[in-house]
Amino acid sequence: MIVKIPVIFLVVNVVAFCTLLRCVDVCAVEPPITALAFSPDSELIAVGSQNGVSIRHWPSLEWIANIEPMPPAIHAIRWDDEQLIVAGGTPGESGYVGSLDMRVTSIATGVKALHAKAIDVDSSDVVYDLARAPDRRHFAWASLDGIATVMRDVDREPILRLDGHSAGLTGIAWIDDKHLATSSRDTTIRIWDISTGTIVRTLNHHTDQIVGIARSPSDSNPPVMASIGDDRTIRFWRPSIGRMMRFIRLDKTHPTVMAWTPDGRSLFVGTRSGAVLEINPTNAQLINERVLSRDFPAAVISDDWITALAVSSQHSIACGTAMGQVFQVTMPQPDSLNR
Repeated sequence: MIVKIPVIFLVVNVVAFCTLLRCVDVCAVEPPITALAFSPDSELIAVGSQNGVSIRHWPSLEWIANIEPMPPAIHAIRWDDEQLIVAGGTPGESGYVGSLDMRVTSIATGVKALHAKAIDVDSSDVVYDLARAPDRRHFAWASLDGIATVMRDVDREPILRLDGHSAGLTGIAWIDDKHLATSSRDTTIRIWDISTGTIVRTLNHHTDQIVGIARSPSDSNPPVMASIGDDRTIRFWRPSIGRMMRFIRLDKTHPTVMAWTPDGRSLFVGTRSGAVLEINPTNAQLINERVLSRDFPAAVISDDWITALAVSSQHSIACGTAMGQVFQVTMPQPDSLNR
């Protein structure tokens, strides 16, 4: 039997398929991608997985070098003007934080291995997240053993251990130079005064474990912070005053990772359904017609979990999946958005 398919149907679906192909390039890696970070000039990207950490060209994703030695699990990478910092560890045993001084490192000389310097980490589980203070004098990390640590950057000396959650930590973010936020599997966010090591307030609106937190890079006063949780919500906060401003609940999927645009005008969120959503923080709504796909409010770029997400200074987005793929998608420029 011959089945006749309408020509219009074929044309529409071919156009949609080709549009998706134009938006997405794939670099296949076997283990799950657990961390991504762009170089400040957006020309390179660090990719973390159980294979370790590699440096790649952007957007070609051509491999350049590996960073060694690395622990079995990588959970966070941060890359600023001076340093590339990696966090992870051995699950259930120990944490790891290592740094690489990018001022004295040349990756254009054909060197295939770059060597990170480990920082002394007193942790009985993996380090899940890390963040540098706005004044760049301190940085802090959060571990699944429930402890957050603050370290002086100048001498790499830990000066404070913050212990107040009843479960492992999943995120850490500086509110300002004197206050730090931590998120946990115990469903709470705690705000700390690092001058005293005490809890200033507890934010407990999430009803399931929190996946992560991220402070907006915008210069709004008071600062804005986002959180995502297994209660399927994306929440926006004024943490310095303890106020949740607004939230959005996803209907059919869970948020897994997030990344702000450099100007703080959008929050990109990856999901378990393989979608990347662009959220407007001013009203906690999907930004209509301003997402990764030309035609859909959520660009389904994979049928697998999005496990890592990063937005470059040039407003392009990279995401990794649990199947070990890295996708590169160009997103709309801020000047083209009519908000």
